[in-house]
Amino acid sequence: MLINRILILLLRILGFCIINPLLWILFWKRKKVEGTEDPLLLLPAVDIAEKIRKREITSKQVVQKYIDRIKKVNSVINAVVDDRYADALKEAEAADELISVSDEDFSISRPFLGVPFTVKENVGLAGLSYSAGMIWRRGVLCPKSGPSVELLIKAGAIPLCVSNTPEYSMNLECYNHVNGRTLNPYDTRRTPGGSTGGEAALLGAGASIFGIGGDIGGSIRQPALNCGVFGHKPTPNLIDYEGYWPVIPDPMLEKLFSIGYMTRYAKDLKPVLKVILGENVEKLTLDKEIDFKSMKVFVSETFCKSFLVNPVDKDIIEAVRGATKALSDMGAQIYKLENYLENLEVILEIATAALTSYADSGTWMLKSQHRDVTIRVSS
Repeated sequence: MLINRILILLLRILGFCIINPLLWILFWKRKKVEGTEDPLLLLPAVDIAEKIRKREITSKQVVQKYIDRIKKVNSVINAVVDDRYADALKEAEAADELISVSDEDFSISRPFLGVPFTVKENVGLAGLSYSAGMIWRRGVLCPKSGPSVELLIKAGAIPLCVSNTPEYSMNLECYNHVNGRTLNPYDTRRTPGGSTGGEAALLGAGASIFGIGGDIGGSIRQPALNCGVFGHKPTPNLIDYEGYWPVIPDPMLEKLFSIGYMTRYAKDLKPVLKVILGENVEKLTLDKEIDFKSMKVFVSETFCKSFLVNPVDKDIIEAVRGATKALSDMGAQIYKLENYLENLEVILEIATAALTSYADSGTWMLKSQHRDVTIRVSS
């Protein structure tokens, strides 16, 4: 542990004194995605679905708007790996036709009828790229959509594309040798985070309304933070992750990994969760009124004051304080995390050591390279 800390200290000094200044000189020019004033791109998914059901707008209009937006921003952020735009427009037309000839409300049976969404590449969307950023899997096609994606399609949602992820989906940024680097839509000098970085970038750029991803140690939550959207990692083993690639076959990892999702609006969090939970939605009490007085909230504003850890930005501290105050005003019990957990600065080291020790993961990854795959042949 002492050697690790010394190495980290040396790397921090090297980064602060040499690498960071050099990178800022080389990449001083900032780009960002321009915002949109299009009203169809500024609605929560549930509101879009309601307007489509009421025939105030059409699914085809919405889907086309999001396709156009994706094409516009992707040249800046490089988030899309593969798409199905033509099929999505046909499905939007079919949704509009169904609504025009039916008296059914669809709010229960197909709550997201006609609403577009996007998918992290290795969650799996049938017929599209399934490489997980690995060169040896370049051209591999997904044979079957992941269960969460299928549930959303059954609920009427229309998938548009699959988004970028780092190699093996095991990094805090979003780069691989197959699809390149995905950039943060607010500042292209910065990362959207990882591993669900493509989804976060699309949502942050206003090019998706909600997206599906996966999370072990922050793969949804950290990119959501970086790109200013909502990210939720549900309790593991509630959402079927069959087909997600890769998942190392280890019982301990199964207790940590979960399919999750991102949304641009808080209003969409619970409705999306209800769909992707499938039959497991009955195990939760999502519609029960929250008793804030029985809630215990543990808060850390600065994480730790060690030189080995980057300081927390003032904006984030203020946001944490604002959320803490709101919860406290509603009756929640607030506790400082530092009073209950010591040595917070070494948590990342502990987590990294634990993750890399599971189930002979290196051997499994090497073996996984010899699986039978379907390859797309370019004409």
